[in-house]
Amino acid sequence: MKKQLLTLLLALICVSGFAQTAVWIEQNSGFVPVSSGVRYVSTVDSNIVWICAYDGSGGGANRQDFSRTTDGGATWTSGTIPVPASYDWSMIHGVSADTAFAVFYDANATTGGGIWRTVDGGATWTQCGVGTMYPTAASFPNVVHFWNNLDGCAMGDPLGGYFEIYTTNDGGDNWTRVPQANIAAPLSGEYGIVGHYSVIGDNVWFDTQKGRVYRSHDRGLTWQATATGITVPTNGAIDVAFYSETSGIARLYSAAGVNTVKTTADSGATWTNLTVTGNLWGSDMKYVPGTASKLVSTGAATGLTGSSYSDDGGATWVDIETGTQRTALGVYDSTHMWTGGFTISQAQGGIYKYTVIAPVT
Repeated sequence: MKKQLLTLLLALICVSGFAQTAVWIEQNSGFVPVSSGVRYVSTVDSNIVWICAYDGSGGGANRQDFSRTTDGGATWTSGTIPVPASYDWSMIHGVSADTAFAVFYDANATTGGGIWRTVDGGATWTQCGVGTMYPTAASFPNVVHFWNNLDGCAMGDPLGGYFEIYTTNDGGDNWTRVPQANIAAPLSGEYGIVGHYSVIGDNVWFDTQKGRVYRSHDRGLTWQATATGITVPTNGAIDVAFYSETSGIARLYSAAGVNTVKTTADSGATWTNLTVTGNLWGSDMKYVPGTASKLVSTGAATGLTGSSYSDDGGATWVDIETGTQRTALGVYDSTHMWTGGFTISQAQGGIYKYTVIAPVT
């Protein structure tokens, strides 16, 4: 009897010592076509999230639909942006339950596009800066970000010899293009990547297909550029994730699931090699606000699926799960995260919420 009690006691100690586990709980994105994927997730707070869609069926259809939740994902309401049928998503950025910005490019022409804004929860949308912001068919918008209700920045590919970057301080009513003298010159043929950027405080970074990182310390008013040392293949891209004003990583993910990773400790002025252990998945990579250096990654490519986290700035990765497709990430804090998947029907699937499961003791 004594031996049995001791065994039971040890078992209880082991169970009570388990770390908390977490799972991705399925929610209904509201996207209509079957196999609708989530291209981008924008978390405003622990309850308000905006997402945009892409065609995950393999058919390559352009998509203009979005969805929004204001109750932590219990209900999602979808809608469509009134843009040309040839337009497809670059990204979506939510500012509040009512206000969001939608960035589109012309997928058929491969250039052209613009930014649309809603101030009524997605019921109506209006194009920003008609005739003055991304004004020509040669423009290509990639990114938009707002620090608050008033101050924002938008980035597009080079036009007229320099990146087409705009700032606003009135919530998007008016936009001013950043002067060429304030932006590091692009390399020949260099361009940005849709939805690829990172923000910490007033600092913002975006990456290019030439393996360079542009950085601004003043909410987009001035920009410097440095080479990460990563050679990017044709039609490839790196992505960046910063977890402090000075520290972050840049990585290239190959079709074979191999990471080439660089790290910086001086805001991106210089980059050094970083050896990675564990699965740093290739679909998305985001910093977890409120933590010292926690990052999360997701993977959706065939045979390279799952999600993972790192507590040491990207050097060591621990799987949350494997074998399930996870697309874009939206992270508000360590307990409020969403990742995309694919719809099974209009009434099932498409978006997943990170949920901590307390251990049974």
